[in-house]
Amino acid sequence: MRLRIIVKDLDGPTVADIRQVGIHADGKFMAKLLRASNNRKDAFLHALPSQLAFWILDNWWRVLHEPEPAGGVTAEWLPAHEMSSVEGG
Repeated sequence: MRLRIIVKDLDGPTVADIRQVGIHADGKFMAKLLRASNNRKDAFLHALPSQLAFWILDNWWRVLHEPEPAGGVTAEWLPAHEMSSVEGG
């Protein structure tokens, strides 16, 4: 598996240090987002790259190998599998 992390500046005024971050593996982007502001699909998260890096380091094994619990998601499972958990939610 070839993994690339692409970091780009945001257009326009932004909170300091927030960037567009795309995670690309095996020829496809790993995130698919729908931007509420313009109802367009986007493959780039808007996050602090350092916070995203810590989230990936903490959760990479679980994201790749831990399936959704049979009884449904739990409060313990969710933060390790949802990108909204980067920077604490």
